[in-house]
Amino acid sequence: MAQYDFEIHVVEERGGEQRPDRSVAQGYIDEKPFLLIVVTPRTYTLSWAGQFNFQRLERELFHELPLVLWHNAPRWAARFLPFRIFGSAALVTANRDSEDEPFSLRRFEKIGSPEYRSVLRNQRIAFARYDLKFWSGLFGHRTYSFTAANPEYYSESSTLALQLQRRHPPTAELFSWLFDRSKFMRENNLRLDPHVVEKQTGLFLRETGLHA
Repeated sequence: MAQYDFEIHVVEERGGEQRPDRSVAQGYIDEKPFLLIVVTPRTYTLSWAGQFNFQRLERELFHELPLVLWHNAPRWAARFLPFRIFGSAALVTANRDSEDEPFSLRRFEKIGSPEYRSVLRNQRIAFARYDLKFWSGLFGHRTYSFTAANPEYYSESSTLALQLQRRHPPTAELFSWLFDRSKFMRENNLRLDPHVVEKQTGLFLRETGLHA
């Protein structure tokens, strides 16, 4: 498995226009852009061409990702400590039996509702957006949004996007989670030096003012 460097640089907006309330950064691997980062006064958003298993959608969002966001939590925390997830979802389902309406949009105010469970269990998901709050009495809470397009229904690369609150800056663990779900990384059989990821994360936080 080849090993490459990882760099993050603040870049100009398209057209060269600079906005005082927003900054944009680009993530590069071997000098090739693969990650876009948009920072606003309250949030920051990471978007990239991803590889995402829709059969593990809830596993990723409700178990794997929270452990990354609480990077100081032990691996056994999600299994043994009480936690709750609140939030809403918007799912685009594929209608194979309808040529007139090949897709349907379904919105759910509560992700635990019977209707939501039925759609997730019986329908094929083409696109998903979740707005979530993960709460733990021991580790506090995180608010995050996640969107994913199922590559089965898109001719271009599936785009993944994760939006987080600015008061919870990204960590090297979060970038590592992202790399594991990156189409670019998998297709090129790449891995990154953890020390390089740690260093570049620190530089990025200082350049964008995201550091705690």
